[in-house]
Amino acid sequence: MQGLKITNLHTTIYHPESNPVERANREIGRLLRTYCHKQHTNWLKWLDNVEYWINHTTHRTTGYTPNHIMFGEKTKLSISKLVVFPEKEAMEKPPDIIQIVMKRSKEKADLRNAYKDRDKRFPQYNVGDQILIKEHRLSSAEDKETHKLFLIYHGPYQIQAVHDNNTVTIQINGSSRTINFKNIKRYYEPVIEISQTIHI
Repeated sequence: MQGLKITNLHTTIYHPESNPVERANREIGRLLRTYCHKQHTNWLKWLDNVEYWINHTTHRTTGYTPNHIMFGEKTKLSISKLVVFPEKEAMEKPPDIIQIVMKRSKEKADLRNAYKDRDKRFPQYNVGDQILIKEHRLSSAEDKETHKLFLIYHGPYQIQAVHDNNTVTIQINGSSRTINFKNIKRYYEPVIEISQTIHI
């Protein structure tokens, strides 16, 4: 991958906003739900169609189809076999689609983040702070456990590092884990009140 100048990036768990693949998965699910809501086992029959539709549809963010970005060719529509369209003059130098897409994607992401983060107050964490981590356990019919009855948070854990992308690193059972702010909250030591009875 290094030879192809591909950078491998990691995202935090249980934070789909940081993973663009999740957005594509949501669209796949939306289309499959449209055609398979009556018979769920039909999803495999429609998968090839869904793949074609997504790959040959112009995306609002990029302004291009995924097929055009990947292969540099515009999709030939079925209607072009029936209707003769005027030919466009060839450009002396085709645009650098990858650079255009990267620029547009970043601009759109910045706009989304600015809109989403308006009037939002972000918590401040420091190295050494104690935090609780949100549970994401599933129900189990075999163990007779319901996810709604599990504790929402577990811990406390001590923050080992604070990063500028709204994540912190902690140690769990000797291994490091990086977690998004969305899945943690500050831990406060319980206050034990001691009541005294005064005899007069």
